[in-house]
Amino acid sequence: MKRFVRTVLGDIDPKDLGICDCHDHLIKNWGPEAKEHPDFVMLSNEAAIKECL
Repeated sequence: MKRFVRTVLGDIDPKDLGICDCHDHLIKNWGPEAKEHPDFVMLSNEAAIKECL
């Protein structure tokens, strides 16, 4: 069985992965983080996409 890593851009060989962040919430407007750091709250999907590009 061939091993691979599934990414949002397609499957890649594990040796090509390099350093990565395996989990992020782009839209989160609740919880203690939102109360402690309101400047990081993003309510717009379009704004989140723009920030990622």
